[in-house]
Amino acid sequence: MVTRCYLCGGKTEHRLITAENWWGDKLMLVENVPAWVCENCGEAYLDGEVCLELDRMWESPPPLDRKLEVPVYLYPGKDGGIPATGRTFRAKPRGEASGKLRQAGAGG
Repeated sequence: MVTRCYLCGGKTEHRLITAENWWGDKLMLVENVPAWVCENCGEAYLDGEVCLELDRMWESPPPLDRKLEVPVYLYPGKDGGIPATGRTFRAKPRGEASGKLRQAGAGG
Protein backbone atom coordinates (compact mmCIF):
# COMPACT_ATOMS: atom_id res chain seq x y z
CA MET A 1 0.00 0.00 0.00
CA VAL A 2 1.33 3.42 -0.98
CA THR A 3 0.04 6.29 1.15
CA ARG A 4 2.18 9.11 -0.31
CA CYS A 5 3.23 9.83 -3.88
CA TYR A 6 6.95 9.35 -4.53
CA LEU A 7 6.91 12.21 -7.05
CA CYS A 8 5.05 15.04 -5.34
CA GLY A 9 4.34 13.78 -1.81
CA GLY A 10 0.57 13.95 -2.31
CA LYS A 11 -1.84 11.60 -0.58
CA THR A 12 -2.93 8.51 -2.53
CA GLU A 13 -6.34 6.88 -2.72
CA HIS A 14 -7.33 3.38 -3.82
CA ARG A 15 -9.06 3.55 -7.23
CA LEU A 16 -9.67 1.49 -10.33
CA ILE A 17 -7.66 2.53 -13.40
CA THR A 18 -7.09 1.40 -16.96
CA ALA A 19 -3.55 -0.02 -17.12
CA GLU A 20 -1.46 0.34 -20.28
CA ASN A 21 0.58 -2.87 -20.45
CA TRP A 22 3.31 -2.54 -23.12
CA TRP A 23 5.50 -5.46 -24.21
CA GLY A 24 7.77 -4.25 -27.00
CA ASP A 25 5.51 -2.72 -29.63
CA LYS A 26 2.40 -4.56 -28.39
CA LEU A 27 -0.12 -2.87 -26.13
CA MET A 28 -2.76 -4.44 -23.92
CA LEU A 29 -5.25 -2.26 -22.04
CA VAL A 30 -6.70 -3.71 -18.86
CA GLU A 31 -9.66 -1.94 -17.26
CA ASN A 32 -10.68 -1.95 -13.59
CA VAL A 33 -7.15 -2.47 -12.25
CA PRO A 34 -6.81 -1.60 -8.53
CA ALA A 35 -4.15 1.06 -7.97
CA TRP A 36 -3.03 3.70 -5.51
CA VAL A 37 -3.47 7.05 -7.30
CA CYS A 38 -2.07 10.39 -6.14
CA GLU A 39 -4.85 12.88 -5.47
CA ASN A 40 -2.49 15.71 -6.46
CA CYS A 41 -0.61 14.65 -9.63
CA GLY A 42 -2.44 11.47 -10.70
CA GLU A 43 0.62 9.18 -10.54
CA ALA A 44 -0.55 5.55 -10.24
CA TYR A 45 1.13 2.81 -8.20
CA LEU A 46 0.36 -0.90 -8.42
CA ASP A 47 0.75 -3.48 -5.65
CA GLY A 48 3.11 -6.35 -6.47
CA GLU A 49 0.31 -8.92 -6.75
CA VAL A 50 -1.50 -6.71 -9.26
CA CYS A 51 1.69 -6.51 -11.38
CA LEU A 52 2.01 -10.30 -11.26
CA GLU A 53 -1.62 -10.70 -12.34
CA LEU A 54 -1.06 -8.33 -15.29
CA ASP A 55 1.95 -10.44 -16.30
CA ARG A 56 -0.18 -13.62 -16.07
CA MET A 57 -2.85 -11.95 -18.21
CA TRP A 58 -0.23 -11.15 -20.85
CA GLU A 59 1.06 -14.72 -20.89
CA SER A 60 -2.43 -16.23 -21.00
CA PRO A 61 -4.93 -13.55 -22.07
CA PRO A 62 -8.51 -13.81 -20.86
CA PRO A 63 -11.36 -13.57 -23.39
CA LEU A 64 -11.16 -10.29 -25.31
CA ASP A 65 -13.69 -7.70 -24.08
CA ARG A 66 -13.35 -5.45 -27.14
CA LYS A 67 -10.72 -4.17 -29.57
CA LEU A 68 -9.77 -0.53 -30.23
CA GLU A 69 -8.25 0.96 -33.36
CA VAL A 70 -5.59 3.52 -32.48
CA PRO A 71 -4.19 5.97 -35.04
CA VAL A 72 -0.41 6.48 -35.00
CA TYR A 73 1.18 9.73 -36.20
CA LEU A 74 4.73 10.98 -36.67
CA TYR A 75 5.68 14.22 -34.96
CA PRO A 76 6.36 16.88 -37.62
CA GLY A 77 9.73 18.51 -38.01
CA LYS A 78 13.33 17.47 -37.79
CA ASP A 79 14.60 15.15 -35.08
CA GLY A 80 17.77 17.23 -34.59
CA GLY A 81 19.87 14.08 -34.37
CA ILE A 82 18.16 13.02 -31.16
CA PRO A 83 18.20 9.21 -30.82
CA ALA A 84 14.90 7.41 -30.25
CA THR A 85 14.50 5.78 -26.83
CA GLY A 86 12.19 2.99 -27.95
CA ARG A 87 9.86 4.00 -25.11
CA THR A 88 6.34 5.28 -25.53
CA PHE A 89 5.05 8.22 -23.51
CA ARG A 90 1.50 9.51 -23.27
CA ALA A 91 0.95 13.24 -23.55
CA LYS A 92 -1.78 14.62 -21.32
CA PRO A 93 -3.70 17.85 -20.93
CA ARG A 94 -2.77 19.89 -17.86
CA GLY A 95 -4.51 18.62 -14.73
CA GLU A 96 -5.20 15.11 -16.10
CA ALA A 97 -3.72 11.98 -14.51
CA SER A 98 -0.49 10.88 -16.16
CA GLY A 99 -1.41 7.27 -16.76
CA LYS A 100 2.15 6.35 -15.85
CA LEU A 101 2.30 3.23 -13.70
CA ARG A 102 4.72 2.33 -10.93
CA GLN A 103 4.84 -0.78 -8.83
CA ALA A 104 4.09 0.03 -5.18
CA GLY A 105 7.32 0.27 -3.22
CA ALA A 106 9.43 0.56 -6.37
CA GLY A 107 10.66 3.97 -5.25
CA GLY A 108 10.96 6.56 -7.98
